[in-house]
Amino acid sequence: MRWDEAFAAKRRLARMLHGRGDRREDIVRLYRFIDWVLRLPEDLEFKLEDGLKTLEGRKSMPSVSSIERHGVAKGRKEGRGEGLREGLRAGLLEAIASGLKLRFGQEGLDLLPRVREVREPRRLRPLLAAVLKAKSIENLRGRLRPA
Repeated sequence: MRWDEAFAAKRRLARMLHGRGDRREDIVRLYRFIDWVLRLPEDLEFKLEDGLKTLEGRKSMPSVSSIERHGVAKGRKEGRGEGLREGLRAGLLEAIASGLKLRFGQEGLDLLPRVREVREPRRLRPLLAAVLKAKSIENLRGRLRPA
């Protein structure tokens, strides 16, 4: 069976399931079985998902296997990226705080509220380097002035 034929068959089966008026749980179970038996390449699964979402707008169609799988994968990927950025930011802030305390004591720590206003890790890296290289607290304050 060619992919276009498999796609058409899976789409027909999905539409038939929703047109029969069965209980939601039965539809989900049957679709999961179809999804297991009739795997499609990822691009065709996304195309099918889009078509089923259109059907979902017209009927109360449950989200099922492939759709759930792609949604969860996309959410995990986005969450992982966001978690990495937040973790990197937290690590950089901790390093900057340590550097400020070790190099300039309380006067350095007084700069932390302004440092914490910086949200992007790419802007925190140069601040960490500046803390480590600054000749004086005044020199460092100059780096923290708003752009």
